[in-house]
Amino acid sequence: LRTIERAHSPNDPLACPPSLCRAEADFESPIFRTTKTELINQARKVITAEPRTKLIGSSSTLDKLVFVQRSQLFGFPDTIWIQGSGVDLSASLIIYSRSNYGYWDLGVNRERIRTWLDKLEKTANP
Repeated sequence: LRTIERAHSPNDPLACPPSLCRAEADFESPIFRTTKTELINQARKVITAEPRTKLIGSSSTLDKLVFVQRSQLFGFPDTIWIQGSGVDLSASLIIYSRSNYGYWDLGVNRERIRTWLDKLEKTANP
């Protein structure tokens, strides 16, 4: 995810730790006081509990998770990629959330990243 090519549309926000991603990030991912592996495991727990969200892929070697979350009203799919990153003695996440269809998403993907990061900060950094 560090070298992801973005669509540069309003429906493809990126959260990344400072200076880690080649593409410009919309959000700076927080640093968590935990290991990369623990953070990925916590992210998996938090995100799979979200409504209409399904884990569709993972790689323990890349510390990567891929989810699909469907919209409540029409069931449109959004794909979300998450990758852990070690930062000093802590960890952070790269999160890229993108609508699979259309150009506008009314800020749903941006809000999703904010909400998930907030939830992770409460559970991973108690």
